[in-house]
Amino acid sequence: MNEKYDNSNRGVLFRNEEPKKNPDGPDYSGNFSLKCPHCQKESDHRLAGWKREAKATGKKFLSLAATLISDEDKAKGEKKKQAAPKAETLPDFE
Repeated sequence: MNEKYDNSNRGVLFRNEEPKKNPDGPDYSGNFSLKCPHCQKESDHRLAGWKREAKATGKKFLSLAATLISDEDKAKGEKKKQAAPKAETLPDFE
């Protein structure tokens, strides 16, 4: 039971609940990880999805775009996490 769960070649996609700042922004976003079967190197990616409707048939579908998360992007994300105030340090509002 102490085995680490292998999250390779898996990901998540969440509906964006907040109003879009950009009207062309994605309706869904998330991330996923891929492991190369040859070298076993893992790479992290962002995933974005837009709700679309086929002009010819009217069928609804998701249009997807994936981008590689660079090491610099990962470092920026870690800095933001460290700089963000912790919930317990915020004043109480009653």
